[in-house]
Amino acid sequence: MYQNFILTLMFLFFLFSSCKKNEPDATSPVVDFKNHYHLSSRFIEQTSTVMVTVTMDKMLHAYAEGEKIGRPARLVILEENGWAKVSAPIMPPGIRRTAAGLPDSVILENGFSIEQKVKAGQGPLSMTLYLQVCTDNACDQPREHKLTIHKDH
Repeated sequence: MYQNFILTLMFLFFLFSSCKKNEPDATSPVVDFKNHYHLSSRFIEQTSTVMVTVTMDKMLHAYAEGEKIGRPARLVILEENGWAKVSAPIMPPGIRRTAAGLPDSVILENGFSIEQKVKAGQGPLSMTLYLQVCTDNACDQPREHKLTIHKDH
């Protein structure tokens, strides 16, 4: 009986492994999302503020606070080397977009910046930007971007 089970599994494996693999639909171009946005970060010493800027191609949008389906952009300061956040980050307001048959989305278009007041430490400042970008037809997976600022003394 065990041998019949193994033979059945092998038959199913060979049967389905010979099927045509899923290929992208020729009418929907595949987007390499990572090549369509850029991240930069800097520390503004006079105001003890970290600024992270996301520059996106016009075809992309990201999600803002209040979004229900996609993952909103979020900045997290890693409390290392004496660095610490002082208050909540200043996030850009999103634009409400309605699409037929879907809940309203709250999006960020044309790039945006996030500001975060911090208590300055010694050594590098590490942070993580959580970001999901989309076109009108497809979304990239949510990504974690590790960013580091080396403060000059």
